[in-house]
Amino acid sequence: MLAISVMVETYPDFSQKYLEAARGQAKNSLTKEKGCLCFTVHTNKKDPNRFFLYEKYATKEDLMEIHNNTPYIAAYRELTEPWLKSKEIVIWEPLSNEK
Repeated sequence: MLAISVMVETYPDFSQKYLEAARGQAKNSLTKEKGCLCFTVHTNKKDPNRFFLYEKYATKEDLMEIHNNTPYIAAYRELTEPWLKSKEIVIWEPLSNEK
């Protein structure tokens, strides 16, 4: 298993559009990818232009070969990229087992 964190800051005029697109992407990943175990979208209460996406995948292949190559992730990236002021993606590998 591995986890992904995505920190995003949007331009102010696009925060609501980004939130809607991110929620749609989360739904696609959770319903169409058996290896997607979790996909949550968070917003910063003090800054509505900042978002945190948390994703978990069963295997590295589920992320790298399936998720990253779906047509809907390509469409999501193309749609949202102009709205982003910044984006940081970090892949995390577990050091302990979950229960």
